[in-house]
Amino acid sequence: MVAVTVIVHVIGLGLVNVRVLRLLRLVERRRHFVSAFALVMGVATLWATFLHAIEASIWAVAFQFLGAIEALNGIILIGLTTAFLYGTIQRVWPVDAR
Repeated sequence: MVAVTVIVHVIGLGLVNVRVLRLLRLVERRRHFVSAFALVMGVATLWATFLHAIEASIWAVAFQFLGAIEALNGIILIGLTTAFLYGTIQRVWPVDAR
């Protein structure tokens, strides 16, 4: 999961980096460079936030799968415990009392 989220993040940051550099080249010689710079940084920050949301969703899906596996494991363990206790009662309970 860590590798998947890191790969998603690196690809996403690489894509935004290409676009940021392209936009900065277009606006660096303009009069309103500070405003354009603030806009570009704002968009880059929103994109990074979007990437974090995607990565959190990946972890959420993984935990939903883990929850289902944990539930299945619980059912199996309860079944094994019930079978063990039933078998123990059958061996320990006096035969005369049956």
